[in-house]
Amino acid sequence: MLGKTFTLLALVASIGAFTVSPSLASGKSTTAESGAWFDTSSNAAAGRATHGYTSNGSTRRENRVIARNRVLSSQPHAVLSGTARWKVEPVPSPVNRTEAELTSVSCPAQNFCLAVGYSFPQGSGFSTLVESWNGSTWSIISSPNVSGYSNQLFGVSCISATNCQAVGNYNDPAGDFYTLVESWNGSAMSIVKSPNSANGHGELYGVSCVSSTFCAAVGDSTRLNNTTLVETWNGASWSLVPSPSPGTISSLLQAVSCVQTTQCTAAGGYSTTGPLRTLVEVWNGTAWSVVASPNKGKSSTSNLLAGVSCASANACEAVGSSGKATLVESWDGSTWSVVKSPNPSSLARFNGVSCVSATNCKAVGSFRILAESMTLTLVESWNGRTWSVSATPDPAAFDDIPDGDLRGGSCSISGCQAVGTTQSAVSDVAPLAETGP
Repeated sequence: MLGKTFTLLALVASIGAFTVSPSLASGKSTTAESGAWFDTSSNAAAGRATHGYTSNGSTRRENRVIARNRVLSSQPHAVLSGTARWKVEPVPSPVNRTEAELTSVSCPAQNFCLAVGYSFPQGSGFSTLVESWNGSTWSIISSPNVSGYSNQLFGVSCISATNCQAVGNYNDPAGDFYTLVESWNGSAMSIVKSPNSANGHGELYGVSCVSSTFCAAVGDSTRLNNTTLVETWNGASWSLVPSPSPGTISSLLQAVSCVQTTQCTAAGGYSTTGPLRTLVEVWNGTAWSVVASPNKGKSSTSNLLAGVSCASANACEAVGSSGKATLVESWDGSTWSVVKSPNPSSLARFNGVSCVSATNCKAVGSFRILAESMTLTLVESWNGRTWSVSATPDPAAFDDIPDGDLRGGSCSISGCQAVGTTQSAVSDVAPLAETGP
């Protein structure tokens, strides 16, 4: 596979000052990212009242610029340095949508990428969103929805420009969630039947394909005391595969990376009686098993892995959050270990990671300037020894202050594509796409 796909931190709900998967919080997903990170359509009006839309708006905007520059003064960020090799690409939003988000992207070729996500509204809920890149332009592709339900796509993996698998969920008015898989054949997206967990429910957050006859998708059972959920594709159908669930309260897998049909690594988190702990599971072609993974910070600090990418069976990077800080862990073929990663502010996180080789990885996410309610894009690069912040642009939001959150992306030797969300004057939440080295 030419591109290695980032995987995202699936839809989140607030727990304390940071955010974790809704399944770990209540067994159900929220309909949009919430908490300290992002204003959504439900509170956009209130946000405008405090983000410079009153008569003292000019002063407010000036204060936000000053605060942003203070935080970024030591960072190679595009707004300050002007040297960013990443750039924002125009990406269309669906018509008559107050919210549209891209959550994952896969690029099997330099002139083809497929990005997925969701938009609002569609009757009483979300509808799927799929966009394609032809090497110079993003365009919306028609994608189906399960009628009468809210539909969302969280992950995608392509082995070619004519073979992609996208995963997510749909939920009914009662709040019950079910797995959703859609396939791209080069001309159209179509829904593919996918099983649910033993309790009849489920969500899929990440997927990784190594051929037309093997993919692995991961998620959870979306219920209280929920369990991990793993499914595999054999070229004709999806089937459930047993997977460990170490948490007595909740267990989930948020991302997966397969280097061959007998070697996959999945990452997420679990909860027993205390804070969240990292969870890593591996597939050996026969069974899934838990591999010991460390946690950072105090014993009271929650740790969650949101993305994983393996360049080989002996070289993987997993990323996420530890408390209010970024978290990176590396696999050397025998042990997972925490690797130091920069934090541009007191509240930062990674949503995904993509590795072209053991010495070439990109992690994407965002960081917050809490005092000014700003969310800014974050990209960090791995050279095999250290992680460093890369200069990235942030699109101007409602009040001309940069705003962005990168949810996922895909890298190859020729470059990277990253996707996510931003705020705009047209919609409360709009899709975001950036290209970089």
